Order: sequence, then structure tokens, then C-alpha cells
Amino acid sequence: MCRRYLILSSRVVRPGHPYRLSVNVLDNRQPVVVRAALFRDSVRLSGVQRECAENSMNLLEIPVPSNSGPGRYRLHVEGNEPDQLEGSLFRNQTELRFEARSLTMLVQMDSPVYRQLQTVRFRVVLLGTDLKSFKSSADVRLLDPNGIIMKRWPSLQSNTGLVSAEYPLGDRPVEGSWKVRVTARGQTEEQPFLVEVYQPPKFEVLVETPALLRTSDPALHVTVTADYSSGGGAVSGQLTLLAEAAPLHRHVGWRAKQVVLETIHSVRFSGRHQTSVPMSQLLQLLQPLDGSEVKVTAQLVDDQLQVTGQGHSATRVYGDTIQLKFLGGPSQVFRAHMPFRAHLVAHMTDGSRLSPERLVRHRLDVQPELVFRDGKRFKMSKRRAQMSPNHPGVWEVEVVLYEERDFNQRMDHVRYLRLSASLKDYRGKTARAEAVAAAVHTPSNLHLHLATSTHFPKVGEYLVLHVRCNFFIDHFRYVVFSKGILLDHGLVKMKAPLHTFPIPVTPQMAPEATVLIFHLTPYGQVVSDTLRFPVSGLSRNNFTVSVARTTHPNQPRFGVEVSVKGRQGATVGLAAFQSHLYQVAAGTDVSSFKLMRAMQKFDHSASSGEFAHQWTTDDGLPGPTVHLASHRTAFGFNETLE
Repeated sequence: MCRRYLILSSRVVRPGHPYRLSVNVLDNRQPVVVRAALFRDSVRLSGVQRECAENSMNLLEIPVPSNSGPGRYRLHVEGNEPDQLEGSLFRNQTELRFEARSLTMLVQMDSPVYRQLQTVRFRVVLLGTDLKSFKSSADVRLLDPNGIIMKRWPSLQSNTGLVSAEYPLGDRPVEGSWKVRVTARGQTEEQPFLVEVYQPPKFEVLVETPALLRTSDPALHVTVTADYSSGGGAVSGQLTLLAEAAPLHRHVGWRAKQVVLETIHSVRFSGRHQTSVPMSQLLQLLQPLDGSEVKVTAQLVDDQLQVTGQGHSATRVYGDTIQLKFLGGPSQVFRAHMPFRAHLVAHMTDGSRLSPERLVRHRLDVQPELVFRDGKRFKMSKRRAQMSPNHPGVWEVEVVLYEERDFNQRMDHVRYLRLSASLKDYRGKTARAEAVAAAVHTPSNLHLHLATSTHFPKVGEYLVLHVRCNFFIDHFRYVVFSKGILLDHGLVKMKAPLHTFPIPVTPQMAPEATVLIFHLTPYGQVVSDTLRFPVSGLSRNNFTVSVARTTHPNQPRFGVEVSVKGRQGATVGLAAFQSHLYQVAAGTDVSSFKLMRAMQKFDHSASSGEFAHQWTTDDGLPGPTVHLASHRTAFGFNETLE
């Protein structure tokens, strides 16, 4: 009999994607014939057979039809000696989960809201798990708020993964939330948008204020413009400015205090007015202003029509304070016998990045404290965290217990590690954060540790991995997963207690993948570690887009010239938005961040404990993102595989 074997595979079955499993046959002196089959509702879909040698890793692929549907899926694996009966060495079967999601479908609208007699234009982006275009047909439907199909585009074919369509609205459309529904390969995605019946007023009053304001700013700048809707020019009349403030997290029934800022008569107001409200005057509305929203309302009485119109704008006010947090959350897990790395990120209260001036002269100290099982505490030496040269505003600190003097005998009694961080900038502003890492112990105290020195893994390059062990092993094995699919595996010779080896980064790994290393001891214990790392799959086909303004001598209007430079045969999709509609950030556009988040939905555990953070810009829009490699230390090998 084959005494030991280890088979790793995914729990998820996706239509159109081959189901892979890694077969490890151990302690068998002759080849083993391994048969694997995939069943749905007791019906055999497909299978594969392979002859596996001793102490080798074999990757088996079972094709899954693209038209597979929901059902009860099972994986049946058996090992046989050559020319022997079925299951003569081992036999095993496990339940699998079917997921129809096999594509990334994004719907891009040219506007988040439409009115009567406008044309709804949208584009559908279809991508596979390898970030390549889906070259097949898709069914598109347009539904009104009552669920009635207003327009149907059946079997839209595309060879570039882009499908565009449009629908003109009538003079009396149904108001409410409409939907664009896309169906491809049994998967359905929806994108909502608003349709409203808009009756233009006699004139419009537009109030412009900054999206964000800090308490350290001297004043709030307000700009008011008023124009006739018919194109009759600027409006003159009596203008009254009102202001009110309320906390962002206010209880139901909150009544804000409203005061008159300024009253301007028709002699001074003729279509445009700019003013500044001092911060001292805003403090009369609400104290403190940190974490509040200031609303400025403009009321205008037209001199000619004697009609009153108004407009408003809201600004969020935040204090000039810093917030500090640990990536991965305040609760983490670590191995006492291995190095432990923690990452911290700092941001302002409004979510924006710290200015370069604040980071020129700063200090971030971390105080580690150990708590033992008997309740005793031990404060380790305070250490200064170093800011990452690749990510300003991100720090890394490492704690290595076995390097502490006279501490090797007590590592098995550590209960948890408490990290207290304190940041101080050149202005004297401080921020604090704490995290607690629970210690993981094993009966044999055998551990593997996996880390990487590659800061920006990109498709087409290599990921450099470093494996550390605290016991002697001749080799270890690894597998690579992404989006619930087993992509690669291998066996690596361990030539030193700290061994380095590379793996190629493929498009199937984007936007993030997980590497699992493991070793099977002679006593049957599986020692393992995992590392989840981000993959940049959007930098393969670099291209540039430049926009220039052009004028024609015979035409009074100017034109816009768009120039695209890239690889021959590449497809570049362009979209133009009105600036005020784009700043709404309603989620109807397509961005790299939205694409990465959509692809992360393939992995249900992608958001748990990830080392990721996104800042905001000064205008309150989504800003840059940092995504670092992270460990998933679990209490046992079975939990690691979950």
C-alpha cells in the first residue's frame, strides 16, 4: 500500500476553466497510476489519468465544459498499482463548490444620471481571469425601475472584449433606478443608473466650495454664479448667502443652526460673486468643526422676473490631525520562532496622504511587549521603524524573538505580542496605534517562514521568495493559487537554512495570488506557511494618451486632438466625462482600482487581513493605493488550506 500521499486542489469549480490538482505520492517504490474524475449530480463530466513516480509532484488537469451549470460537484481521486484493481493503493473523494463567476464584467456609463430626451451610452468590458479580452458573445438588456426590458441586444459579438451600445430616452421616461444587465457564459452583472424628469428653471444658481476643508485653513472660499437657462446671460438681483454646520455622524432629528453670511443687492451682483468666510465665523456655527459638514446656500431674487432661485454646496471639515494604524488590523497572528514583520500607515483625518514636509523630519517608535502564559510581561527594547522608500507614509518594523539575549528558553511560553507605535512629525503632532499578535505554537516547534523581497510584482517578471526553517529539511514543495484556481507547483531543494528561489509571475495571478510552501516530516506532520502578494497586471502593454487643443482658422470653435501611442494591434478605450459628473464618483466609470476590486471578488477571503490601504486626494476623490505582501498564519495546516 501507498503509505503517504498528499493531494492539493481547489474547492471551486468554474465553467470553462480547467480544474487542476497537485498530486504528491510518497513512500512508494514503484510508479502509481492516479485517476481523477469530476462528477456533477453523480454524472461523470470528465477525468484524467497519470502515472506518477515516487517523491514527485504531478499537475493534473480536468477540463470543465464552458456550459456547466449548478449542481452537486464531487472530485474522485484514486491511486492504483499498474495493472491492478481500482483504488488498490488509495481512494478519496471530496465535495466541491460550483461558482458561475468566470469573467470580470465592468459596465461604464457616460453619466450617472440622465434626463428625458437624452441618450444613454454605455460600454461593457469583458475580461477573463488572465486579464485578456473575452472574445465571445454577450447578452445585454436595459431595464426600467419596474423591471421591464426596454431594449435588448442579444449575442453582441466582440473580438476585443469591448461592447458599446446606446439607447435614446423619450420625453416621459419612467423615473427611478434603471439597470444595464449583462449576461455572458452564465454569469450576470448589473450596473444601475438614475433617470429623472428634469424641468429647467428660469435660471440656475451654482454654488462652488472646496470638497474638503481643514480647521487650520484661514477661510472657506465660496463662488456663486447665476445664468438664465435659455441662454440670456447672467442674472442680476439680490443675493443672500446662508451657512449651516452639522456633524457627519448626527442623530435623527438634528437641527442645524443657520446664519446669514452676506446679503448683496442687485447693484453689486451681476451673475458672479466670490467671497471668503473666515474660520472664526464658521466656528460660531458648531464647535468643534472637526468631523462636520458645512453647507452654504445661495438665495437669489431676480430683478426682472421677480423669481427666487437657490443652490447649495457642502464642504466637509476635518482637523489637522494624523491617524496611524497597523495594516492587517489590530489583531494578528505570529510564530514566536520566526521573524515577525508589521506594517503601519499614516494619513490625515480626511484620508489624504501626509505632506512631504511632514515626512522630512519625523520619528516613529514601536514598543514591543511580550505577555506570557503565566501573566508576566516583558518589554523589549524600543525600536525605530523605517519608512518605505517605495511607499511614503508606510513604515515597517521587524521583531525577532530568538535574537534576544537569554530568551530562547521562554519562546514556547509566549501568549501574545503587543505593539505600541507612536508617530511624531516636525510640527509636534502625534499619533498612536496598537496591535496585538497572538502566538502560534506547535507540539514539535517546527516552522517554515516565507517572505519576498520583490516590492512590485509584475506580469512577465519573477517573484523572489525567501524560505527560512528552524529544522533540517532536504527539500520543500510549493503551490500557487489565485482566484480559487491552482496555477503552478514545484519541488525546491533546501540548500541552507535561508534559501532563495524565484517563480515566474503570470497574467493568471493578477490581481493577487497566494504561495503555499509545505514539508511533510517522517512522522507525518505537515509544516507550512503562506504568503499572499499583489500582482500588477495592467502594466504589460504600456501606452500613452495625450490631449491637445487645436484651433481651425475657418471655425470659431476649437477642437481636441487625442494621440494614443502603444503597441501595434492594441485596443485602447477612451471615454470623456464632464468634470463635475466625474467628481461625483458614483461608480459608473472604469478605473484600475475598480478593476482590481472586481477581480478580487473571485477570492472570498481576499479582503481578510490584507495589507492594503487607499488614500484620498485633496478633492475627496479616490487616491493612490498601497498593497503589500501579507502572511496568513493559521492554527494548523488544515486551516491554512481553507
